[in-house]
Amino acid sequence: MRALIAPLLALALLPACAELVSFPDDPTLAEPGPWDCVAAPAASAAPASSTVTVRVQTCDSFGDCSVPIEGLSAELCEKLDVGCSRPVLRGMTPVQGLFEIDVPIDETGFDGYLKVTSPTEPCSADGAELGASPCSLAPECDPVAPDERCQLPQYAPALFFFTPPIRSEPAAPFVLSLMRLAAVPALAQAAGAPFDAELGNLVVTGVDCNGARAAGISYELRQQPEGVTPLYMANGILTNSLAETDATGVGAFVGVPPGFVDVLGSTGDSGTVGGVGVQVSRLSISYATLAPTP
Repeated sequence: MRALIAPLLALALLPACAELVSFPDDPTLAEPGPWDCVAAPAASAAPASSTVTVRVQTCDSFGDCSVPIEGLSAELCEKLDVGCSRPVLRGMTPVQGLFEIDVPIDETGFDGYLKVTSPTEPCSADGAELGASPCSLAPECDPVAPDERCQLPQYAPALFFFTPPIRSEPAAPFVLSLMRLAAVPALAQAAGAPFDAELGNLVVTGVDCNGARAAGISYELRQQPEGVTPLYMANGILTNSLAETDATGVGAFVGVPPGFVDVLGSTGDSGTVGGVGVQVSRLSISYATLAPTP
């Protein structure tokens, strides 16, 4: 299954000076390590305004961002609002696949998610688009007598969590790589588990203290359901044959029961380096970034 989604400064002393003066080791001269902020977190400044502009570029996971996905819509939701029943903003549509959102924030920022949906079509309308047995994704559908229960979204619904919370305007757009709904069962196949349309999926991207994607992170769910195991990216493929992230920092959990889950990230050298809590919905993909936390 293809991926959702892609300096050390040396300080030298002249030999002549080194012979005359003994310089003690000064930790301020060294570049901070990738996980130093876990032990010594930086203070967060208060937000400077009541809204910030956040941009989210949507892409097809099998293509790129050069061809926009048509017909998408989105709602901005509070983190604890299951199903986004009380959206903060609704009816948002992208321009050339790019959402531009004026996100309201308070003294703690905005801790929530963007719910992105795509147009629906009958599961029997186009087998090439929705797979060899497209109606298997809609268990209540009767293909002989199709009705609204046979309508399926073109792309798996996405819950894109802003983690850590938004406190200031991001310098660059977030990239949300959407997956064709027909491709979702392949995630279960990669995990070696049967596909269940009543369960959801979670994709996690780990970053270090410098904001770079982090290799060598192992993910686990704090209360991991039986049969749910992590997948990790390897050469652009999600696989269950690895135990930690590669340079992309990407891992995934397939077949997660709907509800709230806590993801922990750890490394062999630093132990637990971060955690993030998100919610998972039926037949959807939740996306989250796991950043270092004390």
